[in-house]
Amino acid sequence: MEKNGFPLPKDNIDISEVFALGTETEVMIKESSSRFLRYINQFEIINTNRLHVAISATLLGKSQLLPK
Repeated sequence: MEKNGFPLPKDNIDISEVFALGTETEVMIKESSSRFLRYINQFEIINTNRLHVAISATLLGKSQLLPK
C-alpha cells in the first residue's frame, strides 16, 4: 500500500524481500532488521519509494533522492 506509482529502474532491488527472514521468532526479526540496516548503510544516497526504507535511511543519516 505504501508504494507509489513511480516507475522503478530495471536494476531495482526490493530489499524488503531480500532481507525478509520471517517473523516467527524475535531472533529472526532482529537478524532481518540488522541485515537490512547494514545493507542500507553501505550507500551514501538512497533512492526509494518505500516509507520504511526512507525512515531507515534517515535514521542512518543518508541522503535521499525522491522519485520524480
